[in-house]
Amino acid sequence: MEVKLFKPEFLAEEMLRTQSDQYLQKSNRMYVGIYDEKSNWFIPLRGNLPKKAPKDGVFETPFNNGNTHLGRPGLIFKKPSTLPIEML
Repeated sequence: MEVKLFKPEFLAEEMLRTQSDQYLQKSNRMYVGIYDEKSNWFIPLRGNLPKKAPKDGVFETPFNNGNTHLGRPGLIFKKPSTLPIEML
């Protein structure tokens, strides 16, 4: 398990593929990578989890970073990504 950023090339390809600029808007978002020889899953690490997020769809990180803009940091399982390791 590691914390990673996606390469700009991957983000640009996803924008073209999905016709959405969502990936580029979050180009500096970190992801927690959980992978083995077969699977490469990356879970978005958010600075402020949505208040209405389902409790079973998020994991709040157990630390207080003191930044008011990052009031509820954690993992959100709603939008995982899977991609080759070389795109990180």
